[in-house]
Amino acid sequence: MSVTAETMNKPTPADYRSGIKPIWCPGCGDYSVLLEITKALAALELPSEEVAIISGIGCSSRIPAYSSSRVSSASGAAPSASKWVRASCRSAAPSLGRP
Repeated sequence: MSVTAETMNKPTPADYRSGIKPIWCPGCGDYSVLLEITKALAALELPSEEVAIISGIGCSSRIPAYSSSRVSSASGAAPSASKWVRASCRSAAPSLGRP
């Protein structure tokens, strides 16, 4: 694959990952979820400062810590956090999950 000016500036999934190593159990599906989220963000070429990943509860609630764009919330407060982000950011795109 040749490197061009166009491909040099395109984000990669690694650009949306934090430096924190996931601590899920081996074989956990959350590894795949994190990978697909970062791949989708790279494909959309969204600036990380314009992305908020809001967690819920359980092991998947660690996903925001492993991404470069995050908003963590207290257990059970994800709906409130997503409403706050949506209200405070006029350009915020609709959430993929429940608001």
